[in-house]
Amino acid sequence: MAKVLLISVLLVFMTWCGTHGNEGAFSFHMDDVIRIVEDLERLNPELEILDAVELLRSAGRYDSAYLRLLLGDGTRGDRKPVPSELSQDQTHFISSLINHEVFGAREGGVVLTPDGTSVAVAPLLIGIEAGLKQKRIALEKVDVLYAASLAKNLALSFVSHHRRQNSERLGPDGCWDDVKTPRVFTLMGDPSPATDALINGALDGVILGDQLSKEGKPPVLSALLKRYYRYGAEAAAGSSPGLQSRFRRRNFAALVSMPVLQKQTVKSFILYRELSSLLPLRDIEGIVREGLQDFQQRYLDCPPVIPRCMWGAQPYRGTPTNLTLPLSFLYIHHTYQPAQPCTTFSQCAADMRSMQRFHQEDRGWDDIGYSFVAGSDGYLYEGRGWEWRGAHTKRHNSKGYGVSFIGDFTSVLPDASALALVRDSFTKCAVQGARLVPDFTVHGHRQVVKGTSCPGDALHSEITTSYFTNYNVKHTFPLFPGVFSFHMDDVIRIVEDLERLSPELEILDAVELLRSAGHYDSAYLRLLLGDGTRSDRKPEPSELSQDQTHFISSLLHHEVSGAREGGVVLTPDGTSVAVAPLLVGIEAGLKWKRIALESIDVLYAASLAKHLGLSFVGHHRRQNSERLGPDGCWDDVKTPRVFTLMGDPSPATDALINGALDGMILGDQLSKEGKPTVLSALLKRYYRYGAEAAAGSSPGLQSRFRRRNFAALVSMPVLQEQTVKSLILYRELSSLPPLEDNLIEGMVREGLQDFQQRYLDCPPVIPRCMWGAQPYRGTPTNLTLPLSFLYIHHTHQPAQPCTSFSQCAADMRSMQRFHQEDRGWDDIGYSFVAGSDGYLYEGRGWEWRGAHTKGHNSKGYGVSFIGDFTSVLPDASALALVRDSFTKCAVQGARLVPDFTVHGHRQVVNTSCPGDALYSDVMTWKHFKEVQTPERTPF
Repeated sequence: MAKVLLISVLLVFMTWCGTHGNEGAFSFHMDDVIRIVEDLERLNPELEILDAVELLRSAGRYDSAYLRLLLGDGTRGDRKPVPSELSQDQTHFISSLINHEVFGAREGGVVLTPDGTSVAVAPLLIGIEAGLKQKRIALEKVDVLYAASLAKNLALSFVSHHRRQNSERLGPDGCWDDVKTPRVFTLMGDPSPATDALINGALDGVILGDQLSKEGKPPVLSALLKRYYRYGAEAAAGSSPGLQSRFRRRNFAALVSMPVLQKQTVKSFILYRELSSLLPLRDIEGIVREGLQDFQQRYLDCPPVIPRCMWGAQPYRGTPTNLTLPLSFLYIHHTYQPAQPCTTFSQCAADMRSMQRFHQEDRGWDDIGYSFVAGSDGYLYEGRGWEWRGAHTKRHNSKGYGVSFIGDFTSVLPDASALALVRDSFTKCAVQGARLVPDFTVHGHRQVVKGTSCPGDALHSEITTSYFTNYNVKHTFPLFPGVFSFHMDDVIRIVEDLERLSPELEILDAVELLRSAGHYDSAYLRLLLGDGTRSDRKPEPSELSQDQTHFISSLLHHEVSGAREGGVVLTPDGTSVAVAPLLVGIEAGLKWKRIALESIDVLYAASLAKHLGLSFVGHHRRQNSERLGPDGCWDDVKTPRVFTLMGDPSPATDALINGALDGMILGDQLSKEGKPTVLSALLKRYYRYGAEAAAGSSPGLQSRFRRRNFAALVSMPVLQEQTVKSLILYRELSSLPPLEDNLIEGMVREGLQDFQQRYLDCPPVIPRCMWGAQPYRGTPTNLTLPLSFLYIHHTHQPAQPCTSFSQCAADMRSMQRFHQEDRGWDDIGYSFVAGSDGYLYEGRGWEWRGAHTKGHNSKGYGVSFIGDFTSVLPDASALALVRDSFTKCAVQGARLVPDFTVHGHRQVVNTSCPGDALYSDVMTWKHFKEVQTPERTPF
């Protein structure tokens, strides 16, 4: 009966379609596909995702012996839909969606997606179906998901190329006749059996199929497609990048290993050959191996590029001049105007057309000047491309490519994924394709053309200090400590110079060399880690200059003198870490398997546990008034040299604990890996969280998530046991006055309650001094604690969520100026502000009354999310920071009553704040309560 109902639904829907025209009424856009599925689901609310996929496949007559073997007969019901029950036009349209074919230069069965790329529908739907059925249908020969969606298509294309039935192994891409109502998709070259669109659909099918195989009850089909291709509220709420089509390449790369794909491609071809009349081949493994090298380079190593025809480029005026490849230079630009980064295909394409008009009409150039342009939507946009000489860098256009980032990056950086697209994917692809020489040089526009500030201060600083420096940007080893600042990037540069001078320097050698040169040693460390060297000859400090030795020593010796803390560096995420426990944790992780002590865990004891134990003892004996903390502030966040504490110091300051947590996390990671990376690469990956993070690396390799990753790594009972043992061991090796073991256990137990509440339960907060707050104007009014309410806001302006410390700090300063100068308030109005970088930013803080919720400022805290969340949600980590960590911390600290109430701003003030999407989410929070909502006016 269920299947009969489904057929009735389809007939009703197709009859409705017939009253509005034949299949010509449909355009080949993913949004039209989603609308079709939505109508099916609306007419039958019980239509599950597998029913919908099977119904579409059956109605489109997309079937074969190969698919039946992999997925069954295509129906779970008692009656299979009969195509004759549908009109000819209806059947033809569904079939045209699902049956992929190339005829001449045209490709069918392909739809345009909102991100500007095209996908074949068949492998997409088959991948979804395979993922849903993977647990039910297990075959010995092949993995159902690979074989159904991607592997067979790749194998047939490789074999066809081998037999010279076509001149191309893979590709090409194509262009639509109209991006608003696409109907005809024309290929841009000779077709292979695996076009770009077919591969895009197959990658999406594998990603979504894998996701569905791991989930519980899956969503309906329309919701899945909306979430993946429109990447709206769900993606902004922090859903996996695997649920965003624009990241299909990096997510597929993270999901699939090439050896597994090679094995499955061979097996899928053999299975297909057994079920068809395909002629046998001897060296199928060699053909597949060679083909997958092309596949990896083309679809995984190279960035996705939106071609000129897709963004609506006007023709080149005149005859372009071809470049002589390979080139030796890469010139980095920002567009300046448009000033706002573009985050969607439609917006980026409009920006490209606008720039081309300006370059052709106003400047009189033949075409848009740049070789390529990077949007913040996950794509590069083709300007003059790989072959044509550009007009981007005067007198240097024939020497290199000019790549620009859309936006004004004077004070903020481009999106991390946009940076990675150029810095990593573009450069790797250009070198592999012999378009750039392997030792090419990167320059900012300003370095070779006078009178320009391009590519903006923030972006230029990034290309001279980040991974771009891997590409022949020279550094000189400083000769005196004054040229060093206490920033993690400077530490990384020192390590890079050491590694450059000694290419065989492994990570353990580097750590031991730094520790030895800095005279960081003790009986305690020697017992835990050995004598600090693995070689026959220990580096002597005299081999380094006095200034160099002094600077390394200042990095490695943590000390507090008055209100100043030494041995601490500022990291790119805006927090500070002590270098000594960081490096010792790394060393302990690398030596963990070699040096095993019965009484103690080397990793805990070396990096964190002893420091905690000594701080708890110091507090107990009243040698200091604080058990843990405090945090501090730098004199200058660009060139930090002096770190000043914001309160009475304990032996375990915030920076010391940050370094110890990082040492634990990285040490644990290294203890589990095989051959470890070099030290500079490890520190780059963890503290800059650039390409690797953007490519989906573990949050454990991002410093901004140190608290949550440490909490996931360590249990409190184990930490308590190790802290007690470490303190007893240290007492035995030093002159520490004796303490009874049971007294130590009590002190540690009590101290770890404070540690857990402060560093694990509470959110990390960037203090006012670190984001550059101006002073409060006047005298602040203290709140009477605990408060009873939490009011949730969004900033509306800035509209874009901030994802880095530099960007979030700039947004905070901008808002404070607006609140103080334009609105005449004493200070920024919010109590705290949540960025999408993993941190809360202190506004008026815990004690001062805010100016966030008129008529209610004395009753509760006002917490705002940076961004406009009318139609999308904040990042999931930002939501959790406020919803879970902030509220738990506030209740534990007696700043909010346990039964506090959460309100959206609009509930008590006539405003649309905090935006429809965010407010809908807030309504699901545990302490949310309905009230009579005032009549709304715009924000």
